[in-house]
Amino acid sequence: MTAFQEKYKDFRPTVIKADEQFSKDMMNEILIRNGLLPLSVALVDFHDVMELVLDAVNNKNASKVLEVYPRADEKLRAVEAISSEPGIMSIRANLDEVLSLAKENKTAELPARAGDLKASYVKVYLATS
Repeated sequence: MTAFQEKYKDFRPTVIKADEQFSKDMMNEILIRNGLLPLSVALVDFHDVMELVLDAVNNKNASKVLEVYPRADEKLRAVEAISSEPGIMSIRANLDEVLSLAKENKTAELPARAGDLKASYVKVYLATS
């Protein structure tokens, strides 16, 4: 190791020296920027938006589902970019079915599909943790 690397490898400017999350945040930023986001992190990121979809579904609010779906779709696409395993394809099928039912304003059918969506997510998440 060169003298420069030895001296500055773990160096932190005074402004961030006390930030214990700095190294972890930098690693996550590098992973995201280079498309190497771990599957479990991408699933958690999707989960937050999926819950908004589920809330709208459980309230039988089709217009809210349509409003929130694009964000859920974007987050699920990030998951799909990492893995295309059958469980993730099941999440996609259930999410898209929720969209179809919302577009057709079939609010009575939404809660059952919400259960399927959540179950498919949990199955994949538990398998990756």
